[in-house]
Amino acid sequence: MKYFSIVLIIFTISACEKPRDLKEEIMIIHDEVMPKTSQLLSLRNSLKKEISENSTNTEGFQMTIDSLKLAHDEKMEWMQQYDHTHDSSDTIYFHQQEKEISYVNQLYKQTILSAEQKLKK
Repeated sequence: MKYFSIVLIIFTISACEKPRDLKEEIMIIHDEVMPKTSQLLSLRNSLKKEISENSTNTEGFQMTIDSLKLAHDEKMEWMQQYDHTHDSSDTIYFHQQEKEISYVNQLYKQTILSAEQKLKK
């Protein structure tokens, strides 16, 4: 019975918490992406330099450069179309925006990792 009471209290407290704020979640993801931009651009420049200095395996390097550019372009496109003044009650809009910035975040992580691995070889 003691455990049931504890579970009941926890359930009651969690039920009283405010609902998830989608705009806040979007900005948290955005704030995770933004600091990676300089790293992404730096890696792109390093790969370009590697191509100019070393003519072997340029195709693999160029594909990674293109992926880094795509990730950066996707972020810029999302930032240009995102409307933070949009009506907060439009959950469909904000769910879509969360999905899009999450995609950008994943793309950033994957392309940065790929570029780092290419430069280590």
